[in-house]
Amino acid sequence: SVGARGPRWCPGGAPAGYGAAMRPADDGSLTWSTPPLAVALEVLGAPVARLVVRVDRPVAQVAVRLEHVHPDGRSALATRGILNLTRRTGAERPEPVPTGEPLAVDVRLQAVGLRIRAGDRLRVAVAGCDWPTAWPPPVPVVLEVLGGHLLLPRPDGAAEVDPPAAPTPVSAPPLALAHDDVPATWELVHEAVAGVTRSRAASGWSTRLPDGGRSTGSIATEASIADDDPASCRVEARATATVLHDGVEAHARGHLVVHGDAEELHVTVELVVERDGAVIAERSFGASAPRDLL
Repeated sequence: SVGARGPRWCPGGAPAGYGAAMRPADDGSLTWSTPPLAVALEVLGAPVARLVVRVDRPVAQVAVRLEHVHPDGRSALATRGILNLTRRTGAERPEPVPTGEPLAVDVRLQAVGLRIRAGDRLRVAVAGCDWPTAWPPPVPVVLEVLGGHLLLPRPDGAAEVDPPAAPTPVSAPPLALAHDDVPATWELVHEAVAGVTRSRAASGWSTRLPDGGRSTGSIATEASIADDDPASCRVEARATATVLHDGVEAHARGHLVVHGDAEELHVTVELVVERDGAVIAERSFGASAPRDLL
C-alpha cells in the first residue's frame, strides 16, 4: 500500500488529483535526497529515472516518485511514474524478468512544470508498487536498486515563442443550468489487526436542468489490499444516476468488482435501469483472464 497517499488517477476535482504528505510512503520506499539547493531549480517536461535494478521474481514493478522537500521536512509529490518490468521492451511483448540479474531500465515520469526554491531539496523515492494506481504483482518482490541517475528536463528560454493572437470572443446567452455543490470525500483506513489497507473515495453531482428537471448522481469506490498478500487486491465501485426530465424519472445503478489471485483477474459488472420506479433493463457481466505477467 505504499502509494495509497498519492493523488488519485485522472485529476480534475477532489478527491482526484490531490495527495497527502508523502512521508508515510517514503518510509516504505528507497529514498535519495539532495542537500539544500544553493540556487533555485526549474524543471519543465518529463523526467526520466535511469536505474539498474535487481529483483527476485519474474513479475515485478518499479515505481518512482520525484518529491519536493520543504525546509520543515514535509515532502510533497511533484511527479511520478511506474514501469511493469515485464513490459520493459514494450506493452505488446511481455517477458518474464530475469531474476537475480542486474537490469537497466528507464522509468519515464509524468510531465511536470516545477520550480524548487533555493534552500529546498529534491527527493527520489523508489518502491516496488504504486497501489491503488497500478495493480500490484501477484506475490511479494524483493527490489534492489544497484545504481542510476535522474534526467531532469530544463526549460529552454530560446525555445519560447509568442502566443498566437486570441480570436474575438462571441457573445452567447448564459447557460441555463445550475450546479449544486456535492462534497467529495477520500479516506484511508488501516485495519491493524487484520493487516488490511482500504482507500475509499466518493463524489457526485447535482444539476438543475433548463426545463425544471434535475440530474443527480454519485460514485463510491473502495480499494483494499492485505499488507502481506498483494494478490488480495480488490476494487469495488458503485454508481448511480438519476434524471428527471419532461415528467419522466430515469434511474440507473451500477456495481463493479475487480479482484484476482496469483493466476487470474476477475471482473463482474451489474447494471439496472428504471423508469418511473419500474425496472426496464438489467444486465450482468462477468469475465476472468490470465494475469499475463501482470
